[in-house]
Amino acid sequence: MNTEEFRPKAIIPFDDIKPGDTGFIGDPAKIDNAFKIYEKGIGRKWFDVLVAKVNGTRHYDGSRIQLTFPSVPDDCDPDTIELVYGNRYYLPPSVEIYGGDGVAVFDEK
Repeated sequence: MNTEEFRPKAIIPFDDIKPGDTGFIGDPAKIDNAFKIYEKGIGRKWFDVLVAKVNGTRHYDGSRIQLTFPSVPDDCDPDTIELVYGNRYYLPPSVEIYGGDGVAVFDEK
């Protein structure tokens, strides 16, 4: 994707996200804001299963993965919030909130 020519359209629905999609945290014209998605899930229960699976393992760059639950806005329920697991370029993997001020995957069409 050429981000210099990229003009975001609608954010795609959470249900349509696939592993390997690239979202953005902040301005999608800045490649440093790109967030590669590995998995998605709903709420604290999904997060706890993910943590049991990946915490302590090594990321492709050799660093140890140590996930923490994101700060959830007061008006959101931590048991039903939409979450994505992935990472920004050169940063360790993390779990982020999907939509709002979190990760957004845009329709490229």
